[in-house]
Amino acid sequence: MHRLAFRILLALASWVALALGRAPTVAVARPAERFYVILGKSEARTQVPAALLTATDTTLEIALKKHPRFVRELPNAPDPQKHPDAFKTYLAKQHLRAFTLRAKIERFDRAEEPAKSGKSGHVLKIGVALSLLGESVPDKTLAMSGEGSATVGLEIGKNVRPRDEQAATQEALESALAGALTQFVQKLDARPRAKPQKQ
Repeated sequence: MHRLAFRILLALASWVALALGRAPTVAVARPAERFYVILGKSEARTQVPAALLTATDTTLEIALKKHPRFVRELPNAPDPQKHPDAFKTYLAKQHLRAFTLRAKIERFDRAEEPAKSGKSGHVLKIGVALSLLGESVPDKTLAMSGEGSATVGLEIGKNVRPRDEQAATQEALESALAGALTQFVQKLDARPRAKPQKQ
């Protein structure tokens, strides 16, 4: 009876709305905002292998291209330096925000530890902690960051082969960047969206 009464009331409400010339309103979710980024070179808080910075640049570029919320090109966009207001209007209409973005290695650890009891060889441990630092374009009014870290342990033989170290470093780097990107997007989603400016 309760379920039937609810259906009758819902039908009556729809009929009244139509009789008054108004269709029942349905909430429509806004499309997810996306982010255009201008990448800067990675840097480190302390001295790290040069190959790590190069790998960070490459891995971040690949991660951004695969991420559904990031855009790497802006077709027919106004020049943000020459026409900043038109650029901001373009971004708002496309449901975009623009940022400069660079990675900063906060910590890099490397250690070799004995294997577990009963096993020969060693365990190579690589740890990476990093930050993604962004600044809004073109007005530089919003600074945003995301942090991520990861540690990978890889069982190896008596000697560390270069490919083993490279594989462990790459896995730790990818995991740290994934966490930093997730946090970066979450922080941006918590901020109010930009509104198109009237011309």
